[in-house]
Amino acid sequence: MGRCNLIVTSQGTTILCSAVPLTSCCKRARALADQVLKGELAINSLERSIDALIGQIIARRQPAAGDLPLVAALSKSTTDLERIADEAKKIALCARKNSSGNRQGVRCDGEIRHMAGLALAMVFVAKSLERVGDHAKNIAEYVVYAVKGKDVRRTFVAEVEREVGPTA
Repeated sequence: MGRCNLIVTSQGTTILCSAVPLTSCCKRARALADQVLKGELAINSLERSIDALIGQIIARRQPAAGDLPLVAALSKSTTDLERIADEAKKIALCARKNSSGNRQGVRCDGEIRHMAGLALAMVFVAKSLERVGDHAKNIAEYVVYAVKGKDVRRTFVAEVEREVGPTA
């Protein structure tokens, strides 16, 4: 279980290292977008490692009621972490696409089309960030399940606080 926790933590750290450059991607930093894309490949590999390790834990240890919520939370968290990395990849690809090209000497109508394209890209990025938030919420729910044994999915914050205590 300790090794599994370590790999999931590594996956989360890799995603954080990928997410920080996303703010710079919006500033047209092509190299940072490339860094995010490389990190996404590492995260995919970590997900496969965690899945294999969880399979071994279930087969060899046959986790009891106390460990089973943790194993389930780790498995589901890994999936959400990988999906966050997928969203980061989408944003990086969008940023890389919009960072290419020199805009000097472009006619006014071309500039308007370019600005419209950038506006659409920003909507796309906003949608990806919303999905990242959804996955982060899922991970928080898995943590509550692993620690408290309470399934708080699809519940209101007030109900969660009543069940497991205040959130802050």
